[in-house]
Parts: sequence; structure tokens; C-alpha cells
Amino acid sequence: MENSRLLFAFDKKSMKGAFYVPFFMWGVALLGILFYASMEKDYYNHFIIVQGIFLPFCCWHLVYRYSELLVHGAEDTLFPYYRKWFFYDIARYGILYSLLLIVLLLIIGIKGGAAVFDSITLTHLPVLLLFYLFGGLALLFTMRSVELTLAIIFIYTVIEVVTLGTSGLPWPHIFIFLPPLPEDPEMTKKFTFLLLITVSMAMYVAKKVRLF
Repeated sequence: MENSRLLFAFDKKSMKGAFYVPFFMWGVALLGILFYASMEKDYYNHFIIVQGIFLPFCCWHLVYRYSELLVHGAEDTLFPYYRKWFFYDIARYGILYSLLLIVLLLIIGIKGGAAVFDSITLTHLPVLLLFYLFGGLALLFTMRSVELTLAIIFIYTVIEVVTLGTSGLPWPHIFIFLPPLPEDPEMTKKFTFLLLITVSMAMYVAKKVRLF
């Protein structure tokens, strides 16, 4: 607990105002859920709000934290330190984002009741969280630019949400925009593909951090 407090304090000091951006977007998602009235015909829009507004920012803190490795001449000095705390960084931010996600889902449940939840959505959202968590780092290590990394992530997300995943690009389509049907093979394909991409990105990031 003491390590977590110190590391969060260090991140707040190094990121300054940027540290609070994901929490601001979580608040925007919360307001969207609270004030979006309909829970009967189009209740799934509440889950789209979670997917399109909050989850993309789950990459934010780690992208900024590990961007320090890209500073010229800093990698050799800082690399052993970041490798030592890598799993801890993933765990503490993964847990933090998961708790924030659970709060949003509880609000949706209070508004619409347990009937609005389905097993596919409840499995899809945590995997999507991990997709952005590792996807941000994977892009950062590939592009070696915070600005370009975040631009790609958020342009992709905006286009995906605006087009409701119906356009050829961007690809892959990882969001769910309609209540999923368990018997729909497309849902199984989408979830399996998303899971494979997430695992692949996690392995790529681990390799870059030289964990194996």
C-alpha cells in the first residue's frame, strides 16, 4: 500500500494536470449514464458510453509514465527501474480502472436493473479495458511518441463510435453497439479476436520491457 501511494504521488507530480484527465473522462461518462434517460428501447447506449468515453483513457497513465523511457539518453538509466515495477504498474492501474468501471456498471444496474446485463458484455468490457491498457503501451513503444500514440487511439475510437463500427476503417471493430445475442457467431468471433489481439499486445509490451 505504501509503495502504491508513493508511486501514485510520483505519477501525479510528473504528469501534473494530465494525471487527472482519465478521471475527468470517467466523470463525463458517469454524467452521460446518469442523464441519459432511456433504459427501455436503447439501454445499450449506456454501455456504448462506457466503451467510447471512459475505456479509451485507460491507456493514459501508463503511456505518460513510460514515455520517460523515450527521452534521449534516459532509457539506459531508467530502464532497470521501470522493468522492476512493470507488473506493479500494470496491476495498480488495472485495479484502479477496474474499480472505476465497476462503479459505472453499478450505476447502469441501478437505473435499469440486473436484466440489462448479459454475459457477453460483462466479459467484453474488462477485455476492452486490457486492450487499451496494453494497446497504449504497444503503440508507444512502436511510435516512440506520446502525441502520435494518443492521437491514433482517440481518432480510432471517435471514428469507430461515430460510424457504429459499420465502416471499413478503422479496423479491427472491437466495440459492441447492439445488445449481443449469445447464439450470434459474430459475437464469438469479435470477442475471440479482441482477446487474441490483447494477449499479443501484452506479449509485445513484455518483450519490449524484456521480461522474457
